[in-house]
Amino acid sequence: QLSVRYLLGLLFSFVLISLGAAAAGALSTDRVNKRLQLSMIRPVPHFVIAMARSVAITLIGSLVLLFALVVLWAFEGRDKSCSRVYSPKVEEPRKAAEEAFRKMIEAPDAKSKDLKVKVAEFGEEPFIKYLEDYIRDEYVIVQPNATESWVFDGVPESAKNIGVRVRFVNFMGIPGSVLGNFTFRDFTGAINKPIKSRFYLPLDSTISTKSEASPNLSFTNKTDIPLRLRIRKDLHLLVDADSFAWNAFRSWLVMTFVLMIVVSLGVFFGSCLGRGVAVFSVISLLIAMTVSPTTIEDYPNPAELNLVSYCSLRISEFSAIVTSPVSKFSPISSLEESECIEWSVVGEAIMAGVFYLLLFSVLSGFTMSRKQECFL
Repeated sequence: QLSVRYLLGLLFSFVLISLGAAAAGALSTDRVNKRLQLSMIRPVPHFVIAMARSVAITLIGSLVLLFALVVLWAFEGRDKSCSRVYSPKVEEPRKAAEEAFRKMIEAPDAKSKDLKVKVAEFGEEPFIKYLEDYIRDEYVIVQPNATESWVFDGVPESAKNIGVRVRFVNFMGIPGSVLGNFTFRDFTGAINKPIKSRFYLPLDSTISTKSEASPNLSFTNKTDIPLRLRIRKDLHLLVDADSFAWNAFRSWLVMTFVLMIVVSLGVFFGSCLGRGVAVFSVISLLIAMTVSPTTIEDYPNPAELNLVSYCSLRISEFSAIVTSPVSKFSPISSLEESECIEWSVVGEAIMAGVFYLLLFSVLSGFTMSRKQECFL
């Protein structure tokens, strides 16, 4: 995990920043040195010039990332595999938040009147998002000697090497000792040792038949205190998927096309702005890509909002939406946690990369010939 986070993670960050800045300064520097004008008089569409520049810079970064992944596989990943992650079937937080908000707004009490005043000032969305964030962190309590079960859809009947990834806390919110049994179909596992954080428990096949086995994941708490877990974040079933090498290959594809988006945007900034402003714009966007999702992850209480904080929150939300084509992918985190990167995610990254490459190349081709020297 440390190798992935600090070798590959820092390298990917460095590649994004350096090549994004290089792409932003490429066309503007060529314009100042009169090289861009020579390229534009050739019988080639202008958007092709921008596209070729974007692909060439992306290829450099892609080869660097590929080399790092090969080194990582050679020293750390030869005997490792990745797991497909399944989550329990629960009500969508958004739907539950909308229902809870409706009940709050219709309640015949003084709090409902105050809520209506705030809703009239800021609208419904901040309140629904606050409730959604609260529901996403909702805890399930397993009492001593009690059994709780959860439905997991999509787990193949032929699945083997199944395990549970879970994190329990006590009523003080502190991880502690856990004693109990997990059961899923004809697999079972017992935990009877102190646990200080999230842990992985492999499930072994029992002698029970499929007809006797539970179709749900069940946990029996044999600890002498109640245990809590966030059902939407702290409980997952893990099923062996394939090797670390294949997962690293998929992560390389995702990182390559994420890099393509950033580089294409940098080339576009360089086609219509001066070098300094273009580089500053790319780096600012990368900072916003990192900060904005974290800023709105813990949604503030809308009852305590004022006009200034509300405007700041809306700006953060807008920044998160603008940078979502890049920030929605997390290949480093998946590789670090040995979670299988699905081919559907790779397909989304490829489509996003190609779409933004074409979009920004067309915009770059349109603007580069209209950029006047007086604006440099």
